[in-house]
Amino acid sequence: MIEYNLPKDYNWELASKRTPILYRALLTQTGTGDPVATVFMNTLKTNLIWTRTGAGVYKATLETGTFNVDGTFILSQPGSSVKNVAAVHAADPTYIDLKTFALASAVPTDIVGQAFIEIQVYNM
Repeated sequence: MIEYNLPKDYNWELASKRTPILYRALLTQTGTGDPVATVFMNTLKTNLIWTRTGAGVYKATLETGTFNVDGTFILSQPGSSVKNVAAVHAADPTYIDLKTFALASAVPTDIVGQAFIEIQVYNM
């Protein structure tokens, strides 16, 4: 059995700030419309509004508040038709950009199917 010992100076207050608030969703897009999110978990205390701003380019905007720019971690996974997904925290802390690409292409391509996203926000 492996035993893990906490350091003597373990800071529980700091550790509690390292527990992220989460947003997990499946994005589905039909045609060139805005993606629709099926939300599995949302502890952001606000909703995200998803819009399509161009071919393969999407914006997740917070209804209220801002993301912690230095403490936001984004995971994305392609769904049924998109092969590459890149999520980028924008300079503006009220939204995140999501770009989807066809396999072996640098040209953005609409989701036209499904893509998964998880956003983790840490209070630094």
